[in-house]
Amino acid sequence: MGKDAKGLSAANITRLKQSWEQEYKDWNKRSLQGKRYAYIWVDGIYFNVHLEDDRICFLVILGALPNGKKELIAIIERARFPGRRF
Repeated sequence: MGKDAKGLSAANITRLKQSWEQEYKDWNKRSLQGKRYAYIWVDGIYFNVHLEDDRICFLVILGALPNGKKELIAIIERARFPGRRF
């Protein structure tokens, strides 16, 4: 990646971002009815992206099926903490 990346024009990045946003919206609306999770983990993950003064926190929910397979159930931007450092 970086400055030597081929084929990643601003137009390509915009097109990919739009496609990924739609995929995320569709995935986020999927039904979990009938899913049975043996375990569920919930955690907040903070990103140190310095585009703003705020720290972005994403709520991440993972589930383990009875056969041991893990699935991402949800990832949601939840909180911003202006100027705070943890």
